[in-house]
Parts: sequence; structure tokens; C-alpha cells
Amino acid sequence: MIKQRAKASDVLGARPLASTVVLALVLSLILEVLNQRSFGGLFRMLAGSPAVFASNFLIVLFTFSLTLLFRRRVFAVTLVGVVWLFLGITDFFTLTLRGTPFSARDLMLLASFFEVAGVYFKVWHMILMAVFVAGIVVLFVFIFRRAGKSALLSPLRRVLTVCSAALLAAAACVYMGLTYDLNGDFLFINDAYETCGFPYCFSCSIFQNGIARPRGYSGDEVSQIVCDIDPEPDGVLPNVIFVQLESFIDPSEIKGMTFDEDPVPNFTKLKAECPSGYLSVPTIGGGTVNTEFEVLTGMNIDYFGIGEYPYESVLKDTPCESLAYILSDLTPHAIHDHSGSFYDRNVVYSNLGFETFTSLEYMLGVTVNEAGWAEDRILTKYIREALDSTEGRDFIFAVSVQAHGKYPEDEDEPDDGDDYRGMDYYVSQLSGTDGFIGELTDYLRTRREPTVVVFYGDHLPSLGLSDEDLASGTLYKTEYVVWHNMRALSGADEDIEAYRLGARAFELIGFSGGILPEYHRANYGADEYCDGLEMLQYDLLYGDRHAYRGEEPEPTDLRMGLDEIKITSAETRSGKSFIYGENFTPFSVVTINGNRRATEFISPSCLAVSVSPAPGDEIAVVQLATDRVELSKTAVYVFK
Repeated sequence: MIKQRAKASDVLGARPLASTVVLALVLSLILEVLNQRSFGGLFRMLAGSPAVFASNFLIVLFTFSLTLLFRRRVFAVTLVGVVWLFLGITDFFTLTLRGTPFSARDLMLLASFFEVAGVYFKVWHMILMAVFVAGIVVLFVFIFRRAGKSALLSPLRRVLTVCSAALLAAAACVYMGLTYDLNGDFLFINDAYETCGFPYCFSCSIFQNGIARPRGYSGDEVSQIVCDIDPEPDGVLPNVIFVQLESFIDPSEIKGMTFDEDPVPNFTKLKAECPSGYLSVPTIGGGTVNTEFEVLTGMNIDYFGIGEYPYESVLKDTPCESLAYILSDLTPHAIHDHSGSFYDRNVVYSNLGFETFTSLEYMLGVTVNEAGWAEDRILTKYIREALDSTEGRDFIFAVSVQAHGKYPEDEDEPDDGDDYRGMDYYVSQLSGTDGFIGELTDYLRTRREPTVVVFYGDHLPSLGLSDEDLASGTLYKTEYVVWHNMRALSGADEDIEAYRLGARAFELIGFSGGILPEYHRANYGADEYCDGLEMLQYDLLYGDRHAYRGEEPEPTDLRMGLDEIKITSAETRSGKSFIYGENFTPFSVVTINGNRRATEFISPSCLAVSVSPAPGDEIAVVQLATDRVELSKTAVYVFK
């Protein structure tokens, strides 16, 4: 072992520069095979875009050049190589599971990943992953302790080599930046990764965040853009409900698919009777909140950093004009039959102007499907309760989850190659969501208040589909429909982008208001439309906020759940303590003097714990999200 170890160290020490180049080249080839998902894709890049491959190689080379600074170079090389391989393999599987590549922004969503990992992976998968990670850690410790030390270049040569590699990598990035605009040249992130390579795109996702300051940005320029826009609301409003349908598509849109009966008859009927069309969305297979962001704000996600989720960056701290703020005469509610902390909605919705947020943790009577997602029929109940909670009219933004992947396959059914993987299960879940659409519209028809509902799909599912499989011709189009309970809305069908859906709905119901909705309506199709939109987005989120004209939105005091959770009394008997109150759910957890206790949900008015509090102890009930984030807490009850 010592002899072999010495050989490895000697090779790296005897040929430090050559070994660095070879290692970087081999790893670059592996990363691009993973990124292109085939050797054919690698060869096409090498033959058609050698400068692009060279640029990615130089980025990898720079990271390996840093290993020349360490005497334990075997360990340093192993560390750098494993990190790159981990990123490349993660990108491969991320693209397989959700349909979009892996970016640095995804690292901020690790908590969200662990929350849903059980859906995508079986227990033995996660055990294997844990064993693999533990093995890597053990390997690193072994190499660090046992690998020999390599001979170092002279200090001057080391500095010159690393600086030269850094300059070459910087030059490569400049070349790529001048040749390709990741936000402007590519409609979709997948195309950017395929054309520009994984190392470059992933590196850009680390450093390129937010919206770059547009050339010529100034208060005068913004004032000129909005000079003819009146953002003040105008028009009598009905109740306005937006329903974002998880992974929803009319399956007849998939070429070659036939069914004994229509799996989504309610949605099909609405499309025939109401204004509808294709909706261009920014993501496929996942990234729900980026479609949600575009719909609520009227902003185009393309102007942000590659792979960015504004919910995980700027919107956590910055209030922003949204449909909830614009529809100021309506009481704004958010409803989602999944965890309230997912994508930090419990934080972001305050900056988007919502007053209440009813998430899964505040619901009763929820049923789940085979994959563990809540069935969407529960949303009708809570939309009805939101409407009943106020004397006036309401704006409701509801997000469904039932059709979310991963889609289980029937292991007993032979694979004849004719069906897409998981299609039978997926269509069955669409039928469930369509049943919810029917229930909701049937209920609203009986309600005396005028109400408009906008149904739309957030993205297509991860089912191995390609552009050629779809009637729309692209994976980045879902469908929308606008329904009203009092009369048929006038207006022709129209295909639109998700960030114009709010403006489209306003137009159909005869309402005007909001900076961006009015900008879309007044300027869409004009030569300077895109430049003006980018400047407005920068101004509203990162700039001096001139477009608000002194009336900037303020964060709301977001209340989790429609009904207050409260403790009314407590008692100890039979070795248990019983906490009585109102509006408890299975996600309610009792705390005694700030310490969480294992809690048994008895009923909406009773919880039990196997701890006996002493007189004077402070009891509270918190609602815990599935990732153990505290969403809300009751007033303290002092035990007597």
C-alpha cells in the first residue's frame, strides 16, 4: 500500500502540470457526456463547438490548478474531482427526474428536497445514498491520512500557474459571455446547458443572480416608460380566483394517446365554453414557483440569473407588486394543499401582499394519493371557507398538488414500449384534479356573488415527453381557461405567456390596474417592449423603485390559516395531559415551557401529550411544517 501510495504521489509530483491538464480534460469529457446525456452529444459539441468545450475545460482546469498549492495533492485532486463528479451526476439525475438542469440555486432548496425525497426515492434508495455519502467521507479521511505528499513546484511557479489558469478561465468566461447571452439567447435553461456546457452554466448560476442593471437605467427613463400608465385600480370587481394546477395538461394534447373516455371532461368543457389558450411557462417537470412568480407579479423570469428562484432570493426580503396588491379592494388569500414552508411561501407570501395562507398544516379531512400527495378536492372546502370568511369580495390564489410526480408504474403490466412511463397513474391523478375543477365550478354557480376563476397548468409533467410528442410543439406550454359564474366572458382564445396571464384576466373582466399589467396591455408587441419590461423589473425589485411613484407595497402581517388556533383549557388524567382548544390539526404540536412534546391528535378541539405540566408551566401549540419549520404559534396558556 505504501509503495502504491508513493507512486500516485510521485506521478502527481513529477508531472504536476501535465497531470493537472490530463485530469481536467478527462473530467471535462465525463461532465459533458453527463450533461448531453450521450456520447453522441459530446461528439457533436467537440465537432461543432470546439471553442465552447475548450472554455468549459479551462474552467475545470482552473479548479484543478488550485491543487498545485497543496503538498497533499492526492487528497486535493480527489476532493476537486469528486465535487465536480457529484455536480455532474446530480445534474444528470435532476434533469431525468424534473426535466430541468441542476443549478447552484438548487443548493438553497436542499431542505425542500429532503421534504419530498420520499416521493422520488424508495427507502432502500435513500439508504444506499446515505451509505455512499458515508463512504465518500471515509475515503476522504483515508486519503488525507494515508496518501503521500507530493513534491511542490517553486512558490513562483505555483503562483504563476494558478494565476495563468485563472486568467484563461476568465478569458473563457468573457468569450462565452460575448458569444452567448444565457438570459437573452435561450428561451429555456435546458437549451443553455446543452449549448454552453455544464461547467460554464453552473458557474454562471453561482455568480449571476438577480437582474443586471439595464443600460441607461435612471428615474427619467423609468418615468418615460410608465408615463402613460395609470396603476390605480378601476372597475367593479367580482371575486377573483386563480387556481394553479400542478403538472396539469389535457392528455389529448399528447400525440398518439387515446382514451375510452375523456379523463378531464370538466376542463374540456370549460375550454369549449370560455376564453382559453396555451400558456407559455418557464419550466418543465418542476420549478412550480417560477410559473407562480410570473403569474402573480407579471414579471418575466428570463431576466433573472440562470436557474434562479426569486422566491428563494429577492422576494424573501423585498415586497413586490402582485395581483394581491393590485386587487386592493379584495381580501387576498393563498391556499395550498402542501407544506406551507415549501419554497418559503410562508415568508414570501407576506411580501406578495397576502393576508392569509392556508397550507396543508391547517387543513382537516385531507386524503392522499399513492405517491403521498394531497388530493385536490380538499381545495374546494377551503376556497369556500375563504369566500365565507369576509363580508366583501376576495382574491384567492390556490395551488394544487395532486398530479405532482414521481409517477408510480404498474410493475405487473408488461412494458410494450407504447406508453410513456407512469402515464396510467398520471392520467388517473389528472382525473382527480379535474373532479376538483368540476366541484369548484358547480359550487360557484350556486353562489350569489359574481366570481371569475382562472385555471392554468404550472408546467408539464416529467414523463419522458419531447417537443414532437405534443400538439403545441413544445414542452414549455400548458393551457389556461377563464371561467365566470354569471355570464359567458367575451373574448377570443389567445395564446399568452404566464407573466401576461394577470393582464389577460383583467382585460376579460373589464378591470384595469397595476404597473406591470397595464404595461403589458399597452406595450405588448412594441419594439421596445422587452427592454422596457426588463427595466421595470429591475426598478421594482433592485433599483430605486421610481415606478411606484412613492406608493411602495409593504409586507403584510400574514396569518397562517383562516381560523385562529387557540388553547382554552388543559388537564392531566390517566398519566396523560389533554390540551383543549379550537382548530387543531394533525400538524399541531404541544410545547411546554418552549420544549416540543410528542403530540397525539385526538380531534380539532383536543390534543394529548404524555407529559404532566406543573402549575405555572407555559403551554402553547405550534403548527410544524413537514420540514419542522414553525409556521405559527398560539398564545401561551399558563397551566393551573
